[in-house]
Amino acid sequence: MYNIAKGTEFLCDQSKGNSWKCEKQFNENWRKAQEHIGSTTSAVFEILIFAHNGKGRNVHKVFVDAKKCSCGKWVNYHIPCSHAIKFCGVRGIEPKTYLSKYYTTKYYKRTYNATFTPVRDEIYLPPVAFSLVANTEYLRTSTNQCTRQRKNEMDIAPARMSRKCSICKETGHTKARCPRRNPL
Repeated sequence: MYNIAKGTEFLCDQSKGNSWKCEKQFNENWRKAQEHIGSTTSAVFEILIFAHNGKGRNVHKVFVDAKKCSCGKWVNYHIPCSHAIKFCGVRGIEPKTYLSKYYTTKYYKRTYNATFTPVRDEIYLPPVAFSLVANTEYLRTSTNQCTRQRKNEMDIAPARMSRKCSICKETGHTKARCPRRNPL
């Protein structure tokens, strides 16, 4: 029996209470947020992204109350995207308050706190009372099928030139097998 939670302390940032993977993603989004421009209305915050190497020049809408952004990353990853971080920077809000609770150290440890029994080697497993039979419907067939395409002169390889001996200039053998060659 093993307990995985014993070795997870180094994976978690104890001071902030978030896992290191979450911190890494958050810091990457923070870096991207510094390149955005924001404009606000009453309910929607619009972010304009500068063009870099053919990317960008997009406008994304941030809905903070619903924790949504038009890019979809905030909903999928439960980490504020760079657009939401820019919104928080303009409004003076700490963006880490919008992180999901499932990235906290408490929930991370709870995930790996359960014990488990590793699978043993096959020789220790009990014998099975059945045998597996392959479904022949899914087996591969031979790939030597007749082609219906007719070959033209481009498909036919040219005949190889006959090799000539460089000593006697006759065909049928090479310099290595020439009967006129002087052995050393």
